[in-house]
Amino acid sequence: MLTKNKYFIFSIILFLTTYLLFGLTNFSFIDSFRDSYEDTIVDPITYISLFSAAVSFILLFFSSEIFKLWLRKIVSWFLPISTLIILINGDGQDIVGPDRTDLAIFFGFILVVVTLVFALVQKFKYKR
Repeated sequence: MLTKNKYFIFSIILFLTTYLLFGLTNFSFIDSFRDSYEDTIVDPITYISLFSAAVSFILLFFSSEIFKLWLRKIVSWFLPISTLIILINGDGQDIVGPDRTDLAIFFGFILVVVTLVFALVQKFKYKR
């Protein structure tokens, strides 16, 4: 079972791994991958892991019941829909819409705000 502490550790490890792998290494195959897929794969993964770390940090201050509710009521529909929209969207070079990096930032910001509001509402709801 996923707990809020495990989720926090996983999200921090994911962010540090993506940052170290794509930001600080100088291996030629990683550099060529980063140059080829920076806008479509590397940046969205980096921003998603950053926002995941932010959300997990927010949830550390709330109870385990709120974390479980958040998993069932927010993550169960938000992550599949946002991931599908990011994957379906093009690379941003056509007129259709924003690129995947912008969408990852937008959905990550929305997830952080929704998580904070949801956790605060649930905290005050459980206090009564």
